[in-house]
Formats: sequence, structure tokens, C-alpha cells
Amino acid sequence: MSNQPSWFCPSCGHQNQLNFKHCTECGTMLPPGAATSQTPIQQLPKRSSSFSFFWLALIGCVVFGFLCAVFFAANNPDTPSKENRNNVMPSPFQTTRKAENVELARPSTGVTMANYNRLQTGMTYSEVVAILGKEGVELSSNDIGGYRTIMYQWQGKGISGMSVMFQNGRMIQKSQIGLE
Repeated sequence: MSNQPSWFCPSCGHQNQLNFKHCTECGTMLPPGAATSQTPIQQLPKRSSSFSFFWLALIGCVVFGFLCAVFFAANNPDTPSKENRNNVMPSPFQTTRKAENVELARPSTGVTMANYNRLQTGMTYSEVVAILGKEGVELSSNDIGGYRTIMYQWQGKGISGMSVMFQNGRMIQKSQIGLE
């Protein structure tokens, strides 16, 4: 731009000549007097709206996933009542068998704290499914700025469960509630 006095757009920070009434970058109307004032407005830092939106969407997905896990767990008909909590049949994934008076535990699959701890950042969805033993329920997905983000939920026993977020096919985040 030439050495003429200029205004910086309050919306996007783009530098405009004094005689302009609208920003040439985003079209925002410049403040009254911009075309006649001799003192330019202080330049505002440029913001990346897609970057901010991405993080806002990511945080929103995590909160939404947590709330869905709590809601679905609270409304799960398989959740035992307080009176029957001790009479619940064990999960088939936690059964053991005896051989020669030695108790051998089967390799555990399912939504457990042990399997949750096995999940590592960078795993694919199919690797997570192999550990947990079942498909997850898709809670949300979006495509923003070249990033494909999907959040899945797995229901555990009672009100327990976990959510896992994948970005471009790889796990980036996990959360759990009430896993044993």
C-alpha cells in the first residue's frame, strides 16, 4: 500500500486507505469519519476464524459427548436399582474358568478401565474396536478446515461409559465416566 494515511478494519485488521468507507477485504463498514480523519485507527491483530471455530467445535463435541454419556447411562434400562445392585449377573467379558484348581482369566474385552487405559493417541477406529470388542455409537462429526473429526461413545456397565474422538482417522482424545 502507498504512504497515504490508512485505517485498519476493526473486524479483520486489513489496512484500508482513508477515503474508503468499507473494508476492501471483508466489506465491513469503516467507522464514521474514516474517510475524513487524519489519525489512523490502531491496527488490530488478525484473527483466524476457522482456527478458533475448530477449537470451539472440538470443545463442544467433548462436552456434548460427556452429556450424552451421562444421559444415556441414566436412562439405560439395564442399570440395576439400588436394591438389586449386588445381584447383578457378571459380564461375559469378566468370566473366569478353573483348570487344575488354578483360576485363569480370559483376555478382557469390553468397556472397562483396563481397556480404556490401553487406548493410545494415534490409534485407528478399528484398533479401538478390536480392544473394546464392539462398534461405538457416533455422537457427532464435522469437516472443518481440512480436518474430519468424529466422536464415538461406548456404553459400559450401569452408568459408566467412554467417548473417543478421532481426527482424520486417528484417535486424538478420550474421556470416561465411572469405568471399573
